[in-house]
Amino acid sequence: MVGLGRMGTNAGLDGTAWDQPPSRMVSFILELTSMIDRLGYESILQQVFYSIGLTSGEVSTFFSGPAFLAWNRFGNIQDSWGNETLPQSWINREFLLSKQIIPRMVELGMTPILPAFTGFVPENITRVVPNATVVRGSEWNGFGTTYSNVTFLEPFDPLFDELQMKLVNIQKEVYGDVSNVYTLDQYNENTPYSGDTAYLRNISRDTMTSLRNANPDAVWLMQVFLFLKLAYCRDGYSLIKWSSGPWIVSKHT
Repeated sequence: MVGLGRMGTNAGLDGTAWDQPPSRMVSFILELTSMIDRLGYESILQQVFYSIGLTSGEVSTFFSGPAFLAWNRFGNIQDSWGNETLPQSWINREFLLSKQIIPRMVELGMTPILPAFTGFVPENITRVVPNATVVRGSEWNGFGTTYSNVTFLEPFDPLFDELQMKLVNIQKEVYGDVSNVYTLDQYNENTPYSGDTAYLRNISRDTMTSLRNANPDAVWLMQVFLFLKLAYCRDGYSLIKWSSGPWIVSKHT
């Protein structure tokens, strides 16, 4: 059984509070063997983006506020309204917290499911990599181009593979070799740039290739929510054909 890690409603929990849910789950739900944990993701993503020359200002306007990071990570929204960026102190705290929680999960016999590089990037990525192959994502819930239409780096661009490798390697350096399972959702309430089956097949193939280049034993986990909300897609039939294993579907609740 796969457990879903924290979303917007518990964005302020500390290490003591976070130790209780996994412990209780192991005690009362013995079949729970894996848990998605995105703690520390923004800190690692910062390191990846800084490594190619993006500035702190360019990266900070890509992240949303703590309560909205679930949708930011899915490429639905970007930036924070109200002239406030995601506090660096919060990013640092989450990173430190991840270094407590993930070893605790391993200790309890769980397999942490770590976030991989999805392809969603700050829009100024073309400043540092002018030839990067990017497209703008679809508008989400009427948020407009400022806070939605997130820039997506096409997986067939060599830069995608490079960023995936950087992210996975940093995770291994920080947490150790604790997992081969990666959560990666590119079309959660997003409309693909094209409904062409060849395009969708290439997105899937090249994304999986990037994971396998970073970790030869990688398993791609995605949410089944994408298949339940076909209204978000231009061509539901094409989307059903989109994924080409090996991947696992986890039900979104």
